[in-house]
Amino acid sequence: MITGNGKMLIAVENGKITKLFWPTVNNFQNMAESRLGVFSFEENSVSWLDEWKTTQQYLQDSNILETTAKKGRLTISIKDFALPLQDCVVRMVSANEPSAVYCYTKTQLGENQKKDSVIFEGSVLHKNKKAALRIFSPDEVKEHDMGENINFDSPQERNAGESSSMVSFFTTPANNGETHSVNIFIAISNSVKNTNRVMTNALNTEPSKWLYKTQFHWKKWLERSKLTDPKGKRALLNMKTLMDENHGGFAASAAARYSWIRDSVYAAYAFDLAGYHSEASKFYAWLKTAITKHKYLLFADGTATSNNEKRTDQLATAVWGIYSHYTKTNDAKFLTSMWNTVRYAAEELQKNFNPKTGLMSPSMTPWEDSFNVNAYTASSSCSAFGAAAAMAKKLGHENLSQEWLTVAEKLKESYLFMCSDETYHRAYNEKDVDSYMLSMLVPFNMADTWAEKTEKTIEKIEKSLWDNGLKRNSASSKACFVSTAWLAWVHKKSGNMKKYRIIMDMINENFTGLGVPSTAAENDVSLWPNAMYVIARMD
Repeated sequence: MITGNGKMLIAVENGKITKLFWPTVNNFQNMAESRLGVFSFEENSVSWLDEWKTTQQYLQDSNILETTAKKGRLTISIKDFALPLQDCVVRMVSANEPSAVYCYTKTQLGENQKKDSVIFEGSVLHKNKKAALRIFSPDEVKEHDMGENINFDSPQERNAGESSSMVSFFTTPANNGETHSVNIFIAISNSVKNTNRVMTNALNTEPSKWLYKTQFHWKKWLERSKLTDPKGKRALLNMKTLMDENHGGFAASAAARYSWIRDSVYAAYAFDLAGYHSEASKFYAWLKTAITKHKYLLFADGTATSNNEKRTDQLATAVWGIYSHYTKTNDAKFLTSMWNTVRYAAEELQKNFNPKTGLMSPSMTPWEDSFNVNAYTASSSCSAFGAAAAMAKKLGHENLSQEWLTVAEKLKESYLFMCSDETYHRAYNEKDVDSYMLSMLVPFNMADTWAEKTEKTIEKIEKSLWDNGLKRNSASSKACFVSTAWLAWVHKKSGNMKKYRIIMDMINENFTGLGVPSTAAENDVSLWPNAMYVIARMD
């Protein structure tokens, strides 16, 4: 599960921090692991909480993640959250009886291949030339050790060149002695001096007040939401956590860390539907850089990864998204500011249009499982050319508008003509169905929603791919949340509210206690599924 504040993205599995991204939500990954444990007198060793029986939940209307670990008569609660506007994580630990709490941390600051230096000076400092990370607490450190071979029998003051540390604390009574607690902070910055500044500021406020301030921060943000139920708000909070506050890009997830343009456009569309136009606007400002780089994968600050593969579907989806944002905000300044980006994207798409066949060049599918002249690329490109034509006309570029409109009409005519059977095809010379064919209906409207052929296509998709939800295609072993929500979206747009409600009821029943769809990757929170849930609810 994840928590964060727009600059930091933290992944927590069963109470163990497995990832800590900073200074953006998907670059760099600075943490190998940070584990919490308690000393077991029976085993005469530290018993790690992530190996206990654990449950996780978010505190209501917040991104504060609570993990409860149980073993025998001992119950430990950990509340993990990132301080708003500060590069600091708080780990509030409470136990139902007095305990010695241990914190083991191994870093990889800035994803540096060399080992980080670790020293103890009242608190633990991990550092290298890229970053500095400090582990500290208002409570007194009882023991500490550094290095790869942690051993509390011979604590070391310094062991430069190693990446691990372990510190221990005794819990102090709280709530009239009913619980015993300790609070651990993890601060990170680009220098020791700045990390110390974060530490000083954090220690100037009681941990309980930081908890309250963080809860208030997220509840205040949710006041703008048009979705008021717990599941809808959880989906929006997940999307917000995966968005970089400074640059506007999204992380696809903590596991698939990069920024997919296509997934991100759906998130921006969902934000627009839910009333968060400023978040969507910030993303499209990021998109200007992303589109001109025209890379397959990017980081949330707009820098490109080493993968330089071009993706027609991502570029086309982006143009559709820009126009969708304009139609929802009627912001003329936004349209003017995005014109160069739109023109560049449309011209790049046109290079991949074959005027002889009237089809787009082969491209990767949304599921990245094949390379072909597929329905998603065709429908998204058709919509992109139409959207670009509409924006060009708004801005007085009549000749370009007519040129792109002609391409859109030719592409639509050619792809639909190619589908000569009773149903549409997923790709050129591929008559099998795939859930991405739903894009021909929503959001790209390339096929007539109420045509007999459309109805037969939907029936074939449902009959072939339904398995307690909609699978991506016949090669999939289980249902895909994105595909299932997409099908609900199609039924809603076509007016089949009975089927829409049946699918949405099933989706809502399969939400976990964390508000994350059960068909998402295990222990991961992904952007596109949460966006599709909001879209299916609101569009």
